[in-house]
Amino acid sequence: MSTHIAYVSNTDFMLRFNQLRSQVFGIQISEGITPSLARSIIAQIDDLYSQLRLDYAILTSERSRVDSLIKEIERANADGKNETDRRKNATVAVREYQAEEGAEVFNLYQIYQQVNHRNELIDSLVDILDKKQSRLVTVTGLLKLDKELSGHS
Repeated sequence: MSTHIAYVSNTDFMLRFNQLRSQVFGIQISEGITPSLARSIIAQIDDLYSQLRLDYAILTSERSRVDSLIKEIERANADGKNETDRRKNATVAVREYQAEEGAEVFNLYQIYQQVNHRNELIDSLVDILDKKQSRLVTVTGLLKLDKELSGHS
């Protein structure tokens, strides 16, 4: 397997995730936000969103690829005299997958679970950033409205 975000070690993935999480949680939208601070926060959100969205796309794509491979292997190995044998043979083939003879053996169910878990973690950070951006738009809109109303008093 390759070494992109879907397959780095759990330690390396969690280090990256925790770093990104700290950056996401470090973005604070305070009550007394100024237009220049809002522009700075938008730039932070944009930068992080770009990083996270790429990781999310890679993980989503890899999750689909592994899922398709699992289904293909299950179908190809679902042979036996009864349903129990067919399910067992299909499951064993997925748990003991080798891309080619003599290659490393992979449990594709475990790989799918790992990629899916990572995908969900990155998705949660993307969602938090989306919500922060929405709040920022709301707050800056309220600031603009407040300024307009203050100017007409």
